[in-house]
Amino acid sequence: MKTFDDLLFEDSPEGIKRAKMKFGNYTLSVILEPPKSLYEIAIFNDEGRFIQLPGIHRVPQEEEDWIDDVIPYLSPEAVTGIMKKLQSLR
Repeated sequence: MKTFDDLLFEDSPEGIKRAKMKFGNYTLSVILEPPKSLYEIAIFNDEGRFIQLPGIHRVPQEEEDWIDDVIPYLSPEAVTGIMKKLQSLR
């Protein structure tokens, strides 16, 4: 089972740390922007488009409720939890 520790982060010239990992038909993107200490993730389909998945993204409470594709403020443990969910979708 893949966890946060399996992510390979690359540094950008702006100081942003980025990692991507493929899970079946989905790609998880994880970034850490300076000076933040929490991560944010996004999930993409095989066509490279943002996708929201039940059980990972929150559910709209009302028809006008907008849900962002990016999930911010995640600890490494929370990222691992999302990775486990993605691995179970196979």
